[in-house]
Amino acid sequence: MRYKNPEGIEMKKLFFLSALFFFLFFVNSAKAQAIWASNLTGNEKTTFYTNETVYLTSNNISTASISVRVYIVNDNNSWTNGTVLNDVRSGGYIEKSTNSTGYFNSEPIWTTPAVGKYDIVVDVNKDGFYNNSFGTNDYVYSLAATGFEVFVTPYPTLTVTLGSSTPANHNWNASDASDNVMIQIRVVAGSYEAVKINSVGLIASGTGDDKAGVSVIRLILDSNINGIYDSGENMIGYGQYVKDNSFATIDIQNGYTLPASSNVSMLVAYTMSNSPSSGETFSFKVASVTAVGSSSDQPATVSGLPLSSATKTVISSAATTSTTVQATTTTEAATTSTTVQATTTTIQNQESKSNYMMIAIALTVAVTVGIIIFLFFRTRLSKQTYEYKLNQISVGNFY
Repeated sequence: MRYKNPEGIEMKKLFFLSALFFFLFFVNSAKAQAIWASNLTGNEKTTFYTNETVYLTSNNISTASISVRVYIVNDNNSWTNGTVLNDVRSGGYIEKSTNSTGYFNSEPIWTTPAVGKYDIVVDVNKDGFYNNSFGTNDYVYSLAATGFEVFVTPYPTLTVTLGSSTPANHNWNASDASDNVMIQIRVVAGSYEAVKINSVGLIASGTGDDKAGVSVIRLILDSNINGIYDSGENMIGYGQYVKDNSFATIDIQNGYTLPASSNVSMLVAYTMSNSPSSGETFSFKVASVTAVGSSSDQPATVSGLPLSSATKTVISSAATTSTTVQATTTTEAATTSTTVQATTTTIQNQESKSNYMMIAIALTVAVTVGIIIFLFFRTRLSKQTYEYKLNQISVGNFY
């Protein structure tokens, strides 16, 4: 007679049950990993934003096309057989069919996901419970970890600051260049996505009439970041004031796209008219920048505004040329003085010559007159002597 060893039998049962448990666990785990949350191209994706769509992709979960229920439930890291499935979507679970070979190829399952942590369950027998019994197994993503998580969509951002080469307050007159820079701004895009800048808004200020005094407002890409409107730099937008101290919008045709985590320097330049009067001032504030995410089309959050421009003070052309006039006057005075002095010397020389000539003439005349008088009196004296002699002769003869 043979006796059975109870302990051996119990050990065999324990070994069998353990093997069965691990078999079912691994089979179930394998089945659970047969599905996953994905993007549109089927690649596994465990994080989503609220503006993204959650897709379901799988390996073969059957050998032919079958219809199943797809649940999205709150994250559960300890799934047990018979767990009730409560879908978190407003419309509840959805029914989907695999393709003819038994798998899902990037099926959209949630287009407006809410913030939270979730699992995906494919309910094969469509009974509303999670089943992992032998012969009936549903699929879970994921059994012991979070399937996927949804975060609030970060909005595109822009930060606007004064550029390092922004101009200082300055004077202007009609003889200066008409295109002159009022402000340099530095624009930085956030890291979330590229941003498309569509317009820049200004609020005018100052004592001058902005509509009459400013012909055109230009928005320029400052490619060399020197704060100067250089030849060859691109103007990307322009605008005008509709009245004094009004709001002006500089529209950028087709927008200017700034890549994520990059920056650009822009200039706002005034083209002045000739109407402003001396003493009038012109300035503005950069009050707004409108932009959207280049891919999401979500309005960008802009920080750093408002920014104040330089103040332009008009000075008259007369005031500007006064120095020149003064210099010219000095030059003319110097020239005239020199000329007059030279002329005076010439006149003095001529007067000296004339005096000499007059003296010479006078001397000549005097000498001539003296000679004439001398000759005259000599002739008279000789005649009288002759007559006296004659008289003497005549008297002598008489006696």
